[in-house]
Amino acid sequence: MTLDKNFLGGVIATQQQGNSTRQPQRINTLAPPGIASAIGVTTANTDLPFAFVIGNDGNLWLDFLNGTAWEWTNLGTPGVSISSAVGAITVNQNMPYVFVIGSDGNLWSNSLNDSQWKWSNLGAPSVGIASAVVAITVNEAFPYIFVLGRDGNLWLNSFNGNDWNWNNQGNPGVDIIIPVGAITINNQLDTQVYVTGSDGNLWGNIWNGSAWLWVNNGSPGVKIVRGVGAYAVQDSFPNVFVLGGDGNLWANIWDGVELSWSNLNTPNATIVSSVGVVPVDVWRFSVLVIGSDGSLWSNFGNGQTWTWPNLGSPGINVVSPVGVTSVPVNLPFAFVMGSDGNMWLHSCDADSACSWQNLGGAA
Repeated sequence: MTLDKNFLGGVIATQQQGNSTRQPQRINTLAPPGIASAIGVTTANTDLPFAFVIGNDGNLWLDFLNGTAWEWTNLGTPGVSISSAVGAITVNQNMPYVFVIGSDGNLWSNSLNDSQWKWSNLGAPSVGIASAVVAITVNEAFPYIFVLGRDGNLWLNSFNGNDWNWNNQGNPGVDIIIPVGAITINNQLDTQVYVTGSDGNLWGNIWNGSAWLWVNNGSPGVKIVRGVGAYAVQDSFPNVFVLGGDGNLWANIWDGVELSWSNLNTPNATIVSSVGVVPVDVWRFSVLVIGSDGSLWSNFGNGQTWTWPNLGSPGINVVSPVGVTSVPVNLPFAFVMGSDGNMWLHSCDADSACSWQNLGGAA
């Protein structure tokens, strides 16, 4: 697989011809024999989106924008069956990584280096892996993968530039129940990973520059039923999103002085699942969810005011998330599964013109 390194402005997608917009086309007919589940999305070289799924054949599949055309690539398996997804990230701006848990109980990575994809066995903590939590890039160069161990503790697998190492992060004194998301702050140096505990509270496992600490962020006064994601405004102010038992989207916001919970309510539909959080500019970001009406909805805010634009659907129902990324910076690309079994992309260009594109993949 060869990437078009000379392509700039990826998707401003869509080459302009007069007043019309032409979407990227597909350069091959290869496609998975149906999509079994999603893994996640990431962006390389600032403008090349990568979407990873598991096919009905059990293989890892990649759909990526290679220059001005979409291309499916079969990345196979690591020699064992893929049991569950962890996530996708990019290291050094140009090296996509995707992480999965194998049927052997180990954490596996598939990464792109010098135009070659390679599977690597990252092992497991001595207690084994119970479930995935999240993957994130620290300081642009270091992958951090968090999992829940069979001992109930949070475990971190990180790369220090030479070796991969497992570290026991412990627990907040209560059982870890639901993964929520992760961010970095302070020039991407300090990592914060969020989970919910059996006490009903949101907890942060936070690196403060010298040590890992567990911090109790409390609860919104209703039961937290699902993690949605997290985003750091201006690299300094964490915003953490969860779905409450009242059906509303809630935000836990640090404004530099104190933590507070904000009820962001719901769109004109019940929130069924979350797609993720993506920046719009340095202050504003969008929380994308799927509604019971089969539409993609955006909770758009700057930490103070929030609105619920309806991004619609591609003519069929949107049923489940794949992930969201920015291509290039601050142009949201949302990947979702449609009721027709295909993966669909909702994207907007620099002029705020938005459209849906069928990326295929149905059996």
